[in-house]
Amino acid sequence: VRAPDGSFPAGTVVGTGQSVVATSAVTSTGDGLVAWRQDGLGSPSCPASAIRGALQHRGTWSAAQDIGPAAWPEVSVQAYGANAFSSGTDVAVPLVTVRRDGSPCPTTAVQTRSLVVRHFRGSASGLTDQGTSELVAPVTGMFPTLSGYAMEPGGKALAWYSDGSGTRYLRAFDGVPPGGGGGPGGGGV
Repeated sequence: VRAPDGSFPAGTVVGTGQSVVATSAVTSTGDGLVAWRQDGLGSPSCPASAIRGALQHRGTWSAAQDIGPAAWPEVSVQAYGANAFSSGTDVAVPLVTVRRDGSPCPTTAVQTRSLVVRHFRGSASGLTDQGTSELVAPVTGMFPTLSGYAMEPGGKALAWYSDGSGTRYLRAFDGVPPGGGGGPGGGGV
């Protein structure tokens, strides 16, 4: 985080892992989020993956936290090359949730996958979780993907994506109201 005088303080370790590809997003008020996919979580005999993140407010970083599910039977993976987007006071993190039942590790049972967007909004106390919008409901045997995402400063978003069958969609939505929940498209437009 660059100070107003243009200097950068010493780096802060917010997460570790192999082959981590992190994406940062900063709001108009200076709050930030860095998100990445982390593999190898949980038991070494049954590792899981998750989209993780750390929030920044007034130069202070939170500890790494799970942005998406992080333990079997449900984990999360990247939905797009970039893990986070921002505009105005809003930050969005698209991800794919993967569910495969089995205990204590997933079986060879068919997986279901969903394409979702986790929303955060800046406030005087920093970024607050606004809930999740589901773009693609759980589908079996397909991998939904995000082809692109754009946000305007008021929080409206435009997503273009595929359900994994080759069918492509374009959806505009307002995000999720405080308290989360939100149905498909988070009360889409």
